[in-house]
Amino acid sequence: QLTGLANRRLFIDRLDMAVRRSERYGGGTVVLFIDIDRFKLINDSLGHQAGDRLLSEIAARLEDVVDGRGTAARIGGDEFTLLLEDVDDPADVHEVANQLEQAMTMPIQVGPSRTLVASLSVGIALSRPGATGDDLLHDADLAMYEAKAEGLGRWKEYAGGTAHSLAQLELEEDLRAAIVNGEIEVF
Repeated sequence: QLTGLANRRLFIDRLDMAVRRSERYGGGTVVLFIDIDRFKLINDSLGHQAGDRLLSEIAARLEDVVDGRGTAARIGGDEFTLLLEDVDDPADVHEVANQLEQAMTMPIQVGPSRTLVASLSVGIALSRPGATGDDLLHDADLAMYEAKAEGLGRWKEYAGGTAHSLAQLELEEDLRAAIVNGEIEVF
C-alpha cells in the first residue's frame, strides 16, 4: 500500500505469464532485483517516516523507468523488482540499468530539512531456455548480492552458475558441524 506497486504475488504471476509467452512467441524476459543500499541505517537513524518517504519516492522513480515496458513491484522491505518483457537486445537491459542509476542521482526529500541521494544494488537475469520465473527471480537475487558485494550503487548481470554461492553455503555448514562435533580448536 505504501508504494502503490505490485506485491510479490502479483509480480510472480506476471513473471510466470511472461516466461510462458516468451517460450511460445519469442522475445526475452528480464528480471531486475533491486535493493536499497544502507536502507536499515537510513531507517534506524532518520526514523521510519523518512524510510517510508524514501521507499515511496524510489517506487515512483522505478515506475518512471519501466514506463509501460513491464511491471515494477515491491517484494519486501527495501527490495523491489522490475519485469521487462519482449527484450530482444541485451543492450536494452543495460539501458534500463543506466536509467535506474540516473534516476537515483536526484536527491530525495525524506524530512523537512533532510534530503538523501539513494543508491541501489541491482541484479539482472535474462531468460534462457528452460528457465522458470522462479529461476529468473533467484538468478537476479544472486546477481544483486554480487553487485552489493562489489560496492554501493552497482548493477550486475547474472553470469550463470551458483558455484560460488553453493561453495560458501557448504563451507558455512561444514564449519557449523565442526563446531558441534568439537573438531575445531582455537589457538
